[in-house]
Amino acid sequence: MINTLGITAIGHQGAGKTCFLYAMYAQMVFGRNGFTFMPDDFDVGLELEEGWRQIVEEGTWPKGTDILQDFLFECSYSFEPMFTFKWHDYRGGLLLARNEPGTNQTSERDELFNRLQKSSSILLFIDADMIKEMLNNNPAAFRKLRVINQIVREYRNHNPPLPIALTITKADKLLEEEMQMGIRVLKEQCLQALFREGGEWQIIITAVELGSDLSGKQGEPVNGTIAPKNIHIPVLFPIYITMNQLLGNAMESLRQLQSERKEASDVYYKEKEKSGWSKFWNGDHSADYKEEIERVEENITLQEDKLEKLRRDLENMEREFLEGCAIYFDGKKMRFKSTKEI
Repeated sequence: MINTLGITAIGHQGAGKTCFLYAMYAQMVFGRNGFTFMPDDFDVGLELEEGWRQIVEEGTWPKGTDILQDFLFECSYSFEPMFTFKWHDYRGGLLLARNEPGTNQTSERDELFNRLQKSSSILLFIDADMIKEMLNNNPAAFRKLRVINQIVREYRNHNPPLPIALTITKADKLLEEEMQMGIRVLKEQCLQALFREGGEWQIIITAVELGSDLSGKQGEPVNGTIAPKNIHIPVLFPIYITMNQLLGNAMESLRQLQSERKEASDVYYKEKEKSGWSKFWNGDHSADYKEEIERVEENITLQEDKLEKLRRDLENMEREFLEGCAIYFDGKKMRFKSTKEI
């Protein structure tokens, strides 16, 4: 297992971060294509379970996050540990809260920026209501998006470009035309810096929903049908990117081992070709070189096995991106063969 990945959830108050977290837990405990997410702390699992129970059994929308909080998850494939990732959460109202004398807003914001600097990726939440307001030219929507740009800039200043999962929440509220127009405005106007060639940003755009025809606000009854869709994709994306990087590193290590094997073989055969007199006077070291070749061969076999496992895991994970998402790298749209437009 590699070191813990830091995933920071960014979104304004009411964007759906808390409900997304509950739904992600509820879905990924059972798993998708063999991938599961389990909280590191059993009590944390019970806390998340209670949040989801409140939605599906009591039929009430939960309260949003009001404190900075971390959740540690283990990502496994067939229950074999692969990664741990830490979900950094914070209160959505922090983004628009000004520093006031006698409050701790400055320290909260500094803590958020500190977490961003250490993060491996961002889950950027923009809800359907904000997109509707944006399409209606509501100044409040653009003000919120300007703040998000400031946050992302803070992330860029302290990190090389790393994955951002642009997550459209409450997608059941949007008509297909509204979704397409909203994404176009985000790409070409509000978040256009993320989609410019040369920026080397890795972006996934995916629309998620907890169900259909849902309505109601925090503390109000849940109206509609609970049926989560695409909840797993935003969190799997940074894990997929990291696995691709590991695959590249493993391939480079294999090439180095193959080079070492060639060098050891060349020396071994030169030693074998020495005359009897040369071996008598200088010694016969061919057994030592043969032992070195065998050691390198054993390492090559281990590395090939590692590569095969990584490729297999990546292929399984790619199945999770075949529908409902679009991927961009350095301003250019990438796709798997069956990826649908959103």
